[in-house]
Amino acid sequence: MKVDYYHFGGQCPLSHASIALLKEFSDTFDLTTHDVRNDEAAAKAQNMFYPSLMVVSGRRYFAPLSRAFLKRLAAGEFPKEKPYIVEHGTTEKVGKLAPLSEENIGLAGHCTGRKDLSKMRFLKEQQGEVYGVLNVENGELLGGAEALPSLSVPYPIPKSPRYAFLTCVYPAEEKIDAKAAPLRGLEQELAKRFDKLYAVSANIGTFPNGDLEWFLKQGYKDEGVVAIEEEYATLHLVSKTL
Repeated sequence: MKVDYYHFGGQCPLSHASIALLKEFSDTFDLTTHDVRNDEAAAKAQNMFYPSLMVVSGRRYFAPLSRAFLKRLAAGEFPKEKPYIVEHGTTEKVGKLAPLSEENIGLAGHCTGRKDLSKMRFLKEQQGEVYGVLNVENGELLGGAEALPSLSVPYPIPKSPRYAFLTCVYPAEEKIDAKAAPLRGLEQELAKRFDKLYAVSANIGTFPNGDLEWFLKQGYKDEGVVAIEEEYATLHLVSKTL
């Protein structure tokens, strides 16, 4: 079974975990991985806006992979993905807002609830081009927001030296909102160099970076639909003038 797995380097730490899982099924899957960091053509051809994308027999999968999911796929079943939907909490929780730095960069890899070093390596490889603000309490990560210059992003988005792109804002929780405050802090930092911040958000799901309603509440403008992934999500480009 031919499997193509596209990923934006280690921007999402779950990508490396997914690749490791896929390799466990090497007797079933003919796996080809595509790191699109320096391959805008591949990202554009796939109309890719997620940190990872798996294509199997023309079917597209976006969510982090699990062993149970891959066992079903290996058995010849093509499971349907369901969007990850969370009713965002409206009570903000704010600890200490700290710019992403060499001292705290390891915490950024806790964004998925796991302690993962692949994201730290990815961020270091950006050579100071990554911007981020972490929301931290008692040494633990509450939330965060990260961005890159648009010219460093492989996705088919508006590109300009004066545009930045929000690569991730996390996490989505039902009882609290720990990501709004670091996003505001990031916007203030980005305004020193950029004129506009873009992001891509799912219409109802929280992956990637959703949902759309949450962004609109943060003062973002809906620039329109950039992708329709049937049965999973409709993706919107959003922007904010800094």
